[in-house]
Amino acid sequence: MAALPQDFPKATGLNRAERRRQLKEQKKAAKQGGAAGAAALYDEGNRLGSLGQLAAAEAAYRQAIAIRPQFPEALSNLGSVLQATDRLDAAEEDFRQALALLPGNPLILTNLGVVLDGQSRSEEAVSSFRQAIAADTSHLPAYRNLAAALADSGDRAGAIAVLRQLLDREPGEAGTHADLGRLWRQQGEHQSARAALERALELDRGLARAHNELGNLLGEAGDGDGALAAYRRAIEIDPAFDEAHANLLRLAAERGEPSLAHASIQRMLEKNPDFAPAHNELGNALSAQNDLAGATAAYRRAIEIDSNFAGAHNNLGNALKESLRFDEALDAYGRALELLPDDATVLKNLGIAERCADRPFEAIARYREALNVEPEDEQLLSLLAATHLQVGEAERALECYDRILAGTPDDIVALCNRSAPLLMQQDFAAGYAAQEYRWRSIESRALGQTEWAGEALAGRSIRVWSEQGVGDVVLFACCLPELVELVGRAGRVVVEVEARLVALFARSFPDIEVVEQSDPPAASAANAIDYLIAMASLPRWLRPDLAAFPQRQGYLLANDGTRARWQERLKALGQGLKVGILWRSSLISADRWREHSEIAGWGEILRLPGFRFVNLQYGGGDADLADLDADLRSRVETFPDLDLFNDLDGSAALIAGLDLVISPLSTSAWLAGALGIPTWVLSQPGDWRQLGTDGFPWLPSVRMLIKPIGQPWTQVLERVAADLREQADRALV
Repeated sequence: MAALPQDFPKATGLNRAERRRQLKEQKKAAKQGGAAGAAALYDEGNRLGSLGQLAAAEAAYRQAIAIRPQFPEALSNLGSVLQATDRLDAAEEDFRQALALLPGNPLILTNLGVVLDGQSRSEEAVSSFRQAIAADTSHLPAYRNLAAALADSGDRAGAIAVLRQLLDREPGEAGTHADLGRLWRQQGEHQSARAALERALELDRGLARAHNELGNLLGEAGDGDGALAAYRRAIEIDPAFDEAHANLLRLAAERGEPSLAHASIQRMLEKNPDFAPAHNELGNALSAQNDLAGATAAYRRAIEIDSNFAGAHNNLGNALKESLRFDEALDAYGRALELLPDDATVLKNLGIAERCADRPFEAIARYREALNVEPEDEQLLSLLAATHLQVGEAERALECYDRILAGTPDDIVALCNRSAPLLMQQDFAAGYAAQEYRWRSIESRALGQTEWAGEALAGRSIRVWSEQGVGDVVLFACCLPELVELVGRAGRVVVEVEARLVALFARSFPDIEVVEQSDPPAASAANAIDYLIAMASLPRWLRPDLAAFPQRQGYLLANDGTRARWQERLKALGQGLKVGILWRSSLISADRWREHSEIAGWGEILRLPGFRFVNLQYGGGDADLADLDADLRSRVETFPDLDLFNDLDGSAALIAGLDLVISPLSTSAWLAGALGIPTWVLSQPGDWRQLGTDGFPWLPSVRMLIKPIGQPWTQVLERVAADLREQADRALV
């Protein structure tokens, strides 16, 4: 119920002398007893009640009633004190005694109704409010409380009818319009609700509850931004408006943007520092801001307050996983699962953490447990498929994707992801065809030109554009020499690449017009073109089977002058083979962590005599090297004047002067392979680009060194060290 007990009469503003004189008279009257004494105590109770001194007010009223037991006003106000202090049974008794003395009094009937409603005695409360209105049709509080009681009992239509009666009597009351808007919204009458709320705000722009209710209405209509603004306005007007804070918090969670509700969370914690859900939401907000340390602390505080808070344990697992603290994450998820046995979400998160920790078989088991609970969960099936691929189980991955498509035949992600296991099984036609489903979610640059589908190209023109990242563009450019052969001397090939690749590609493919990709495309790439195709779609027509992969040692050419200058600088490093090294991606996430080694584990390699190691790492490499001891750090040469990320032409010239490159899956690895430089790629099982082979058909100079499933990188790095020793021995012969 939104109703409140009847307010006490306000204390009259008196100067201090008058106040002392009045108190003296009241005490004198009280001592004298009789009606005058009871009245004086009643007035004193009213004064104390208006000041919020309820215990003292109660004592005054009881003294007045002791002197005059048949004192209905004192009984009524005593009932209000008891109601305000949540002693509803006693309040009801006093209100009924007052009504026995003043039958039909609308104020007492209204207050009695409020007490009855507070005791969940809705029918009796409604009856009391109706009696108050029957006694005095102008007693407006009875209408408001009757509407609230009817709404609470589920009779929204009855509540709306009462509020309309109230508006007939006070059409300019903004709060009544707001209450009506709330009920219309709950009835699903959004147009009427909006009209009522807009009228409320016309009458009073500072009515916080109308803004809050407008937020509810806009949220239900799908206008999340409008709802957010409305809740914020309600809180701006009334910073203590808990319902608006709660609504903002809910909306932020629904939008996956908990940081939006940071102030509301703080408000909750100020009111109750031991409110575990608020600490949990604070963790969500901090996690959204990538403050994983702060999020972890907030979740731990929630758990400290409530050790059985399953959601906080689960969220703690998420934060620890993203912090690459996988063992701790698994412990947190395990506790959440103890509290929520067979919960599909917790089981799924456990599986993700197991996979991130490079325990794919355990992850598969967890996903299957979750699917026993939610057999049609498409995200679970997709995660299971990806993990089957990781352990080389292409057929089982296909089964997962087929299960998704059985329920959702047009699932673009599943349709496209089927390409990986199909190509791992060397089903080239089906695998390449599956890749083309990506165009259902990616905008093509057709511009009215015909997509090339393998037609004869002799004497025709074709435009190749790049929708993939730089590394994939370098990789799939292996098809460009064959494309040039197909168009012949009379034909024309235009290739669009990003600016970093223009000089390198123009030099490497002199029979191709290489232009910087732009939007809209340059005129030379858009005019007089017969066909177009995306770079990543070329293999469908030019690499239809393994036999179609040529054994050429490179197809990119570094700048001769720049290469010569780098060779001089490399020669100045001293005797020995020059080996370029990378150890990780510039982007380390929980899901990709297992794909990369740490430079600290390269000690045996870096100490090998007969080698000079060159840093090709971009994005965080300097910080990693700084953590090494001085001896190891001195064995890795860094050229700070070369921007390895942006100056790809300069990087190609440096790489072209090296004897060997050792790298995880990276743009630099593909660049080295495309230059024909021997390249050892440190990888995991399940890369579809190996096409079911032990090698790397796209780039013959690339050698794949695969880390055993679930094993640390130590084994692979030891193998690298041993093979490098053999290289050094051969170089000495």
